[in-house]
Amino acid sequence: MIVPFVMTMLVISKQPYLWNFYTLAQNIAKKQKGVIIAQEEYFTAPSEFEKQARKEVCDENFMFRFGYDKPTDKYVQSLDGYKIPSSIEEELVKKLGSYNTAQLYYLTEYWEELGELLEKYISDIEKKYGEKIEAFISLCHCHTLQTVAEKHGIRVIHTELGALREPAYIRTMYLDYNNLYGNSSAEERYEKFCKEREQKEVRIFSSSEILSLMYQKPFLKYLTRLSEKPKYKMGVALGYTTWPMFRVNTDINDEELLYTVSRYYTRDEFITRKHPSDPASAQYPAYDYSKDTDSANTVEFILKCERIASLGSNVSFEAMLYGRTPYTLTYYGPYYKSKHDISDTENYRVEDSYISFYTFGYLAPYEMAMDVDYIKWRLKNPSETEIYERHLEYYLKVRGIKKSDLSVADITSLVMKKRGFNEKKDCDFSKRKSPCVKSARDYMLEIEDLRKRLQKYEQEAKP
Repeated sequence: MIVPFVMTMLVISKQPYLWNFYTLAQNIAKKQKGVIIAQEEYFTAPSEFEKQARKEVCDENFMFRFGYDKPTDKYVQSLDGYKIPSSIEEELVKKLGSYNTAQLYYLTEYWEELGELLEKYISDIEKKYGEKIEAFISLCHCHTLQTVAEKHGIRVIHTELGALREPAYIRTMYLDYNNLYGNSSAEERYEKFCKEREQKEVRIFSSSEILSLMYQKPFLKYLTRLSEKPKYKMGVALGYTTWPMFRVNTDINDEELLYTVSRYYTRDEFITRKHPSDPASAQYPAYDYSKDTDSANTVEFILKCERIASLGSNVSFEAMLYGRTPYTLTYYGPYYKSKHDISDTENYRVEDSYISFYTFGYLAPYEMAMDVDYIKWRLKNPSETEIYERHLEYYLKVRGIKKSDLSVADITSLVMKKRGFNEKKDCDFSKRKSPCVKSARDYMLEIEDLRKRLQKYEQEAKP
């Protein structure tokens, strides 16, 4: 049995993992006798959330994107739910003094009260259904869950939305037995993949070939721009302003990252892009001149830059995919093969074998990651090349391409042709501003210059 586990001490919103609760409930628990462990607030009737106009129960496109149907009160009531009471959270916060401290404790320390509750639930579930729990599946990491699970010989599958996401790419998912935010298995698994390749030939793909498969059709046009010369030496991909998973490993934040970048790159040499979902919507007035106000999407932002820096954004892997030099300052999936020192300005390209492995081996198709049969197959420890080939087969099938088609020399052109891409028809960048028209960033730089000149004039004018 695979049991979903939904819990967080995040305070960015109420029930921040509600989408994950419904996804796991309908895709995993539904096929596992309805068993699910979660904070009690997630078992609230969906009709109550509907009164609050929560997108998780009101937005059809949102629900479709995350792979679940509109939840009903009756369905949630039918779940065999094992609830984590809010009272034990309140006691922990009272003991430690704040929710933020409690969140860090939750991520890194053994929480005795939660551990005792999980011990009881494991016993109750296995006794009730007469079968052993094979694995817990959880968004992100819980130190107590990991500790209790290891004691009982149960594996913990850590998941997170993958580096390649809609609307630009086919949806992917991280699926890792290790903690994604501190001990990702990417490096270890890649080394195994390389050793297996010595015994078995596995097809490695170029970036353009990968993109031709992974792009959603409206983004195929960007394949025609891969050779464009970047305008900026550095791009900074900002993240969540307050993200405990990063704070566990480092005191560095986006403000320090911006300051560090500004020490090595002039105002004209770097550009920044805000995380579109940052709940705090942080502002950094001292670096307003660096804002990317013109890119329609992350792809355009990356194509503008020679290098990409972030604390731990998935954009770091996208940077590798586009041949940009990645800098990742906290431990997350893309950390391996990234640079970690902003002062090291030498450019380099990550090898195709790693980019291919990360795309087709380490990342899993979202639909597979939410499929019980697939997860049970992964629990049997298939080889890295078997995982790679199974994922590749899935993507080829989605794009209507046979494996035998890959024998041609120009795979990119073949895939684009089979996907019906027409350069004259589908390569419309008319919404882009003419190079002769000033961008908002250009005006920001001019305003900044004028402000400094005015300050200098005022200082000189003082008696």
